[in-house]
Amino acid sequence: MFEGKCDVVAMAEEELDKQDQKESQSEVIRAIRDVDIAIDQIRESFSLIFGMLEDRGHEWIDNYEAVQPSSSENHDEGKIEELTSRHRSKVKPLWLVEREAIQSAIAASGGSITRAAVLLEVAPSTLYRKLRSWEDA
Repeated sequence: MFEGKCDVVAMAEEELDKQDQKESQSEVIRAIRDVDIAIDQIRESFSLIFGMLEDRGHEWIDNYEAVQPSSSENHDEGKIEELTSRHRSKVKPLWLVEREAIQSAIAASGGSITRAAVLLEVAPSTLYRKLRSWEDA
């Protein structure tokens, strides 16, 4: 009589173990789905951010080209040389300030060009282009 009860108890325990395993698997599957959803949301956010940066980059380029002096506006070369020689120690050229800012952002980003671009609010392609141009010089 006890033998039959032991078999029933053993079968019940096995069934409970199977249910626990199924519940654990279901929890893992739900967690994986939640992580997948979070990753998709992060990807969408980065796509939006980089899209906005690309748009702003085009605006900046357009604005830069609009304010460049024409060749007829450069007739004061003597005055410019005098001004440059007087203030050289106080004022850095813009390209040098830009280069230092980019190098600083890359260092702060652990060498990541993409993260540095986010910090500087420019497109990563801009940083790659500038870095390449400095290597060529």
